[in-house]
Amino acid sequence: MVREVLLVRLTKAGFHSSNSSSEVLLVRPTKAGFHSSNSSSEVLLVRLTKAGFHSSNSSSEVLLVRLTKAGIHTNNSSSEVLLVRLTKAGIHTNNSSSEVLLVRLTKAGFHSSNSSSEVLLVRLTKAGFHSSNSSSEVLLVRLTKAGFHSSNSSSEVLLVRLTKAGFHCSNSSSEVLLVRLTKAGSSPMLKIAPPAGVPLKCMGRVYVAENRTKPSSFTSVPLSFLLDVLAKSTQRHSATPPLRLINWDPSPGPLGLVQRRQHDEK
Repeated sequence: MVREVLLVRLTKAGFHSSNSSSEVLLVRPTKAGFHSSNSSSEVLLVRLTKAGFHSSNSSSEVLLVRLTKAGIHTNNSSSEVLLVRLTKAGIHTNNSSSEVLLVRLTKAGFHSSNSSSEVLLVRLTKAGFHSSNSSSEVLLVRLTKAGFHSSNSSSEVLLVRLTKAGFHCSNSSSEVLLVRLTKAGSSPMLKIAPPAGVPLKCMGRVYVAENRTKPSSFTSVPLSFLLDVLAKSTQRHSATPPLRLINWDPSPGPLGLVQRRQHDEK
């Protein structure tokens, strides 16, 4: 595989290797082939298989589409992965701009607008990205320093922040909402606030520690554990308001994202 590949841009004049033009349109695969218009309902998922790009999304050969400095690549083991940004000018590798729009997967395919109710969850299964959100095969989409990754066991995981402006990889803002991946979809149930306030009991013996100058019994909690706890908590207490994490350590331990403290039930 040649690594000098640049972004394949579909302009009004056809395919082009340069990615500096504002004429870039979404590359849409229809039943009739690739097309530059993004208004059709015939759009299928762009699948990158071992054999190349393919319009069918029924194969288990789908690999992660990685955008490296050398271009699009199917291997997801490299640390060169950059964020795939969909701007008004098209797909871009730089992630420092405020022009980034949400990549929405609608029934008509990927779309840059985030105002529609047709948005489906982009599910990363063992077979690759999938538009259905009804399967239990969904894995957490992890944003590491090396890019998106399907495993959720690494200490490099950064919070995927869902702000009013869209997804963001920084976890330093008080606007951060945790994306809960349930069978029903995503829900911003956990709000992370700066260290302040009083401890709050979540469920059973799990506590969120209060702000102390010398915390003594902090342990790391994996994100999956918190989501599981929250899911069980909301199932038992459907009227319970969204849980607010009072104290959050922005420098997480090797196994998790937030800090908690355990107490024996009295």
